[in-house]
Amino acid sequence: MTLSTDHTSAQVSGAREELENTIVRIQELGEPCVLLTLILTQGAVARKAGTRALYTLQGLQGTLGGGLFEARTSEQAEILLQKKESGLFSYAGHDDTGRGKREVLCEFLHAGLTDLFRLAARNLTEGIPGVWEIDITDPAAPKRTLLLPKPPA
Repeated sequence: MTLSTDHTSAQVSGAREELENTIVRIQELGEPCVLLTLILTQGAVARKAGTRALYTLQGLQGTLGGGLFEARTSEQAEILLQKKESGLFSYAGHDDTGRGKREVLCEFLHAGLTDLFRLAARNLTEGIPGVWEIDITDPAAPKRTLLLPKPPA
């Protein structure tokens, strides 16, 4: 399964490029982080698929919608952060942020992705659109690609 998210419209704490820049800074410091991407929503929920947040040693940065769902997702992210692993987290039920099903890709970001996130941040700053494509055939080892428009001839 491959999913795509438009990195020009993904929002985390306001600024679009803020998340990519934050990831680059954290990785340059050698600190681990887990990128949380809401990949599936069904029913009445606070946030829709494509919403992203970051889990670091300091905890959650951004929001996936709050409530018990976000608390459980943070617990899962903490486990994966400590293990340096990726995985899928599913949540179904009713809480203060809605009722329905949600799936989150919890992606441990290894140091080899720093340059890719730096490129994404630079393109966002320059107004160049792009799309993140993430192959989650094996959720424990997602493969991330940044698709960019071809430069004019």
